[in-house]
Amino acid sequence: MQKTDEKPATSPNSCIDQSVVPGDVVLDLSTRSNQTIKLGGGLQQYIPCARDHVLGIVVDCRADNFLVDIKGSTLAFLPVLAFEGVIRHSIPRFEHFKII
Repeated sequence: MQKTDEKPATSPNSCIDQSVVPGDVVLDLSTRSNQTIKLGGGLQQYIPCARDHVLGIVVDCRADNFLVDIKGSTLAFLPVLAFEGVIRHSIPRFEHFKII
């Protein structure tokens, strides 16, 4: 696994059995031409877990929480008081389809 500020991987085998996240450089093809990349069928989908830091789309706004689509099996429940420094008088307002 290579972070974006590290030297990119030169071999497709360098990331086998390694976890990668969006933004990681797994193979630098900038110096190669006419190369074919084939992704295997064994790729797994990321499954978000409680306390993961994720991006999501607000799909419902309620008095005390937001329902957020994080592309998981269910919607995420985000209490309005979960934001740092928020008190009842400074509750954030997010419109539907806002990315948070």
